[in-house]
Amino acid sequence: MATAMVLDFSTPHVLRNAREYKAAVAEIDRLLDADPKRGTEAYERLEFLSVLVQAYEDERDPIDERDGTPQSASCPSARA
Repeated sequence: MATAMVLDFSTPHVLRNAREYKAAVAEIDRLLDADPKRGTEAYERLEFLSVLVQAYEDERDPIDERDGTPQSASCPSARA
């Protein structure tokens, strides 16, 4: 099994590419499984990575509000 990439944010930056994005999502999954307590370093990192992932997704795949929800794209009755 490949070793997971750990993101180095000693100098904070946005997620720059798909590799960093995938690493952030994997780390979020690990942190969620650990269920960190509010106020802990792990909880703060979870929040930080979540913001970065959301920004990355918004920039690369913005939801066009005129098109409705993802569900309306797959459900003909939702488009009416």
